[in-house]
This record gives sequence, structure tokens and C-alpha cells, in this order.
Amino acid sequence: MSPPSLNLRSKMALSFGVLCAATLILVSLLRTFGLPWTSDQGSYGEQQALVARKLGLLADVNKQRLRLWLAERESDVSALAHSDTAVSSTKELLEIVRRDAVTGRTKAQLRADLMEHQSGKALREGMRAVFDAHKVYWKIQAADALQGIVIASTDEREIGDQVALHHLLNTAKERAGEASVIAAKSPVTGKSYVAISCAVLDQAPPEVGDSTNVIGVVIMYVKEDQFVRPHYYAGGGIARSEDVYLVNQDLRILTTPKFPLPDGSQAIPLEYRMDNEPAKLAAQGKEGIIMSEDYRGVPVLAAYRYIRIASGYGWGLVVKVDQDEIFSPIWRRLIHASLISLLGVIAASLIAAVIAGRIARPIRDLSRTALEVEEGNLNARARVVGSDEVGNLALTFNSMIERVGNWHRELEEQVKNRTLRLTELNEELIKEIAERTRSEREREHLISELESKNAELERFTYTVSHDLKSPLITIKGFLGYLERDAASGNLERVSNDSARIRGAVEKMGRLLDELLELSRIGRIMNPPQDVPLAKLVREAKETLAGRISERGVILDIADELPVLHGDAARIREVVENLLDNAVKFMGNQANPRVEIGVRRAGNETVIYVKDNGTGIDPRYHDKVFGLFERLEQSTEGTGIGLAIVKRIVEVHGGRIWIESEGVGHGSVFCFTFPQSKPNTSG
Repeated sequence: MSPPSLNLRSKMALSFGVLCAATLILVSLLRTFGLPWTSDQGSYGEQQALVARKLGLLADVNKQRLRLWLAERESDVSALAHSDTAVSSTKELLEIVRRDAVTGRTKAQLRADLMEHQSGKALREGMRAVFDAHKVYWKIQAADALQGIVIASTDEREIGDQVALHHLLNTAKERAGEASVIAAKSPVTGKSYVAISCAVLDQAPPEVGDSTNVIGVVIMYVKEDQFVRPHYYAGGGIARSEDVYLVNQDLRILTTPKFPLPDGSQAIPLEYRMDNEPAKLAAQGKEGIIMSEDYRGVPVLAAYRYIRIASGYGWGLVVKVDQDEIFSPIWRRLIHASLISLLGVIAASLIAAVIAGRIARPIRDLSRTALEVEEGNLNARARVVGSDEVGNLALTFNSMIERVGNWHRELEEQVKNRTLRLTELNEELIKEIAERTRSEREREHLISELESKNAELERFTYTVSHDLKSPLITIKGFLGYLERDAASGNLERVSNDSARIRGAVEKMGRLLDELLELSRIGRIMNPPQDVPLAKLVREAKETLAGRISERGVILDIADELPVLHGDAARIREVVENLLDNAVKFMGNQANPRVEIGVRRAGNETVIYVKDNGTGIDPRYHDKVFGLFERLEQSTEGTGIGLAIVKRIVEVHGGRIWIESEGVGHGSVFCFTFPQSKPNTSG
């Protein structure tokens, strides 16, 4: 006996409910997780990508701010350690230390001698000027490089004592002439701090590693809460669980994390070891974004960056957010959508049952009439009940036999017309979708360009304020020395102080002139014209003839160079800057050579300036085009020339890049002009 079958009403209610449930569930899943094998990531993927972009931007901002702050502190300690006052005062104070050691004077007597001597007062006055100017230092010391005796300090109680971080003396000797940064912990207070040190040299700085001229060490101390936390940038707050921390190469934390450890205790700087994947990758010098676990064992999305402190030594920066907080809104929306879907299915099933009941009765009558017609009773007619769709169906069925032929032809015509209309609507829809897609891409491009301009403006503002502040500090410091030396009648030092002030003023003037030149690019341009590149190269060669002759550089210019279309004065400036840069960085090359030529790369004409000079490490290929970026601080110039070159090339619609295998392998500066005519001889 076969099981009873469901009636039409039950089938419609069940089918409609299942269809609604499946549709709602599928839509919810697609909206959450996206469409497989397409670029649609869904709200889950979009949320992950959005938070990843924010974390990456926040990590880059923190890294940049911290690196700039460290550069300022290294500049402070180097300026103080290399000043004439520091060198002369250290020599005289070391004589007091040696004399008292021979005579056997006590520590208290040594402290009194060091504090009362005029050189000690002058050195402490210079330290106090730096201490008061920056408001970030805990204390500043000057110590004997051999024994580690403090000969001057902003905390006068320490004069005559031993330096707490005695290994700083060896570091200063090994890195003679350069500043070094270490993180340490006070054995008395237990607080962590950062020490920035630089050697005081008896004469001109020797090669790094030569400690023969090291007579003393200047050390500047910064507390952890004054060093790290003020430079963290939260970016408006990504989430409540957002946290930023630093680790050294041994994975020891340098800052106190936001959250406690799993056992409820607080991680102590320089004691607790961050044994998680983002911290390990950052300490190894790598950068990126990863989904992993943090120090609490909680799944997080983390961005990690590497901050280079010295050659072979650096810190790791980690910015993370809990995954639960990132995706909890997604799961809540999915649960809410499921509940709403369930209620919708129940309501749809009830409505379908009512509708099916009203439809089923006249359909049964229509079925009986159809059976009679099939048996040959052409006089049979279906009972018409009401004037709704079912009643109209009965009327249509009654007239079906007489009108079947005409109805068939009319149906074909309607199908044809509707097909044409549907095709037209489909074409209009495709055009509208294409237009909206194009508009969306333009909007995203504008947003990306605006974000890039804002980032560039922030870097430009900070860099300008920093590089203009350096000569101002120099002028301020040496004005004090000038007044003191003038009062004491020391004309030789007065002349030296005046020369230092004049050099700082000239440096500021060059910086302002080149910044003004950089700001005008793209706004003040001569009318574009066809400019033979060969002519511009000859003019640049004549302008730099003195430098080329002085360095003994052989200049090799290609026979055929293209005709470029643009501002002749700006293009000549590009050629002069690149040629001058190639000649300037020849190093100790015995046979210096510079080649200017052209090559084809696909549909582009690439113009290049190739040299066999010092070369550039691939890690710094993009950095050299930044404002005030100089890989060799000893060379002349302000670090704006290549930034001007890049701006001019990009304003003309071209691009510029560097090809170099590294230090000692020479460099090739390449740039393109899309409007160039590569087959025309100059």
C-alpha cells in the first residue's frame, strides 16, 4: 500500500516555505562570505581587508614617527658630543681626573674639583641648554671613555660616580663618530629607559671602529613613558582591543602592553619575552600583516614593521586588533538575518497555505471539465467562480478550443515583442552597470590619490619642520657661545662661532630656495615645446664642466637622442641634476665614467644616466627620491635635488626609477616622457 500523497495545498505551502528558507539562507551566506571564484569577498572579507589597511597605515605612521624622533635625538647627542666646548672641556676635565687619581683624592673631592672648574661649568651649561630646549630627556651625562667616571651631568649628584651602563663606553669606541641607541632598565627604580650615546673625539672623526681618538662619551637618557607612548598614533581608534608594542631583537618588550598576560600579571619591559609570530617576524626585519595569536593567546589580526636602529640591529613594532572584535558585527548580522529568515518562512508558509486553499477548489473543478473534454464532450464547460485570476482561467479554458489557433499565433507575437523589449532593457542595464562601474573606479582612484597626497603632505610638513629646525638650533647654540667667547675676548673662537652661524644661515637659505623651487613645479611652467635632448645634454655638460674636469669623469653621450615635448627649462634641470648626481657619487673610482643614452622598453622610450660610481643598495631605491634624503651625510647638498627631478618627470606624465645591484656596482637613473619622439636625432 503506497503512502498517501500530499494535496496541492500542503505541497504549495511546503514548497514555498522551503524555497523561501533556501533563498534567504543563500543570500545571507553570499552577503557574508561573498561569491566563490569571483572578486566579491562579502562583508567578512571586506571587513578583514578594511581593518588590515587601517592597521598597515597605523603601523607605517608609528614607524615613521618613531624613526624621525630617534633621528632627532641622535642629532642632539652628536651635535653636543662634536661641539668645540665638549671636546675642549672634556680634555681639561680628564686632566683633573688623572691628577686626582695620582694624588689619591676622595670621590667627594673629585666631584668638587670637577664642578668648580670653568670647563665643567661650561660643559654643564651646554648640557642644560639642550636639556631645557627639548624637555624629553631624563638626564644628560659626559663620562671618561676609559674609566667611565661621570665628569659632567645635568644631575650634579652623579659627578664623580661611575656610569651605570658601562658597556656604553665600548659601544661608543666601536662606533666612534656615530650615535648609538640602546634600551635598558634602571636597577634602582626598575623603570625602563632609552640611552642615546656618542663619543667625544680628540680630533676629526676617524673611520667607524677606530677608537684611538675617543676621549669621552656623551649620554642622553629618555624615560620609556616619555620616549614611546607620545609617539604612538591611534588613528582615531580602530577598535577597543587595538594595541601597539615594541620588541628588541631578543623579543624582549620595550613598552608595557595594553592588556595583562593570561595569568593576570602585567608584562614588564626588558623582562618579558614576546613569543608570538608577529613579534618574531618584526624582530627578524620583516614587515607585513598576519592573522595569528598575540601574547594572551587570543587570535588577532596584526601588522608588523621593522625599525632599523643601527647596522644589524633594530626593533620590531606590532599593531594588533582582536579577531573577535573585528568579526563580531558580521556574526551578529548573520544571526539576526537567520532569525528574520525563520520568521519570514513561517509567515510565507501560512500565506501560501491560505492562497493554495483558495486556488485548489476551482482548479479541481477545472480538472474535471478537462477530463470530460478529453473524453469527447466538447460541450463541457468549467464553472466560473468569481472574477479573479482563477475565474479568468476558467473563462479562458472555456474558450480555449475555439480560439486555440488564434491564441497560439498571438502568443508567438507576444513572445517575440517581449523578447525584443527584454533585449533592449538588458542592453540598457549593461550600459548603466558599466557607467556605474566606471564612476566607482574613478571615485576609488580619487580617494586613493587624496590619501597619497595627504600622506605626502604630512611627511613633507614634518620633514621641513625638522630640517629647518636643525640650523635654527645650531644658530641659537652658537650665538650663546659667541656671546661668551666675545665677553672672554677669545677672538679665535668668536671667528669659529661666526663661521658656524654663517654656515647654518646659508644652509637654511639653500633649503628655503630649493623648497620654493619644489613647490613651483606643476604650477609655474613654460609653454610646452619640442626640445632636442642632445642640446640639453650639451648645455648641462657645459654647466658642470668644472666638476666633471675636477673628478676626471669621462662622459659618453649617445649619438642619437630623442626630441622631448615639454618645458625646456624643467627638462634641462632634470638632466643637470642627474648628471651632477652621477659625478658627485663616484667615490674612489679610478676610471670614472658616465653614460647618457636611450633604449626602448615596449612602447616606451627610456632615457638613462649610467655611472660606475658607489652604487645604491636596492633597499634605498625609493628612499633617494624623498625630501632631504641623503644616503651619505658627508656629501654636499640638501637632499632635495632628486625629489625635484621626480616631481618634474611626473608632472610631464613620465616616471623615474633606479637600477643598481648594490654598493660598488654603479647606478642607472632611468626616466620616461610619453610624448617623446625616439627616432628623431638631436
